[in-house]
Amino acid sequence: MTKRTRKFLCSLFLLLLVLAAVAPFVSAVPQKVFDEADLLTESQIASLEEQMNALISQLDLDLVVVTTDDTGGKTSRAYADDFYDNGGFGVGSDKRGVLFLIDMDNRQAYLSTCGKGIDYLTDARIDRILDGVVAKLKAEDYYGAAQVFLSKTKGYVKSGVPDNQYRYDEDTGKVTSTQRSRALTGGEVLLCLGMGLTAGLITAGIVAVKYKLKYKESAYPYREKSRVRMTDREDIFVRRYITSHRIETHSGGGGSSGGSSTHSSSSGSTHGGGGRGF
Repeated sequence: MTKRTRKFLCSLFLLLLVLAAVAPFVSAVPQKVFDEADLLTESQIASLEEQMNALISQLDLDLVVVTTDDTGGKTSRAYADDFYDNGGFGVGSDKRGVLFLIDMDNRQAYLSTCGKGIDYLTDARIDRILDGVVAKLKAEDYYGAAQVFLSKTKGYVKSGVPDNQYRYDEDTGKVTSTQRSRALTGGEVLLCLGMGLTAGLITAGIVAVKYKLKYKESAYPYREKSRVRMTDREDIFVRRYITSHRIETHSGGGGSSGGSSTHSSSSGSTHGGGGRGF
């Protein structure tokens, strides 16, 4: 074996060691975009993957984008829920996250929510996301639709769960959970009262010291200096105008601004979500 050959083999061995060390870190970045319908370019997929992995760390919420042209006879909802459950997606013990499906088979856009994602994306919020998403899909801008999904979802998660948000079973209509502001404990109430009383006493003491003056009756000749002038005034009713305006209601959200409808997937997991045709 020549010196050059030994040098080459050593270099190759070192390269294999480096690749073996780097491989676990490369594989640790999970796939989040599944373009089964081949609607996106490679560069668009790479861009979405980069954005989504950054948002997942930022929002502490899983995000998945799926396109398909064959649901195997399933509805968009069933396909999205099963894809999420079978793929093992979700952050934390509640598997919180949101999956955005572009279903070319049923021509529907669908959002499947799970865990805390159900609370962040109420029916009304999902409806607003679909407004922007469907507009892009009708123009065949699939990458733009995914961008709208990410942008609006980020905004809603950042703004937090709506006040008095609640979940309800869409089959029975029964409210299953509510989101309310945390009540103060007895100790916190006493602490607040004590702080308020202390602040009041300090303020009262400062004012008493500052304005410690003897009362002196005013010698102002108010009888001589005051005048009252009475004038007549009359209001005459002429006519009345009544203008009516119909308030439009937006359908398709499945509830008020704080409600999140839920259902069970084929695996028994609880999901929220909503979809719309394009």
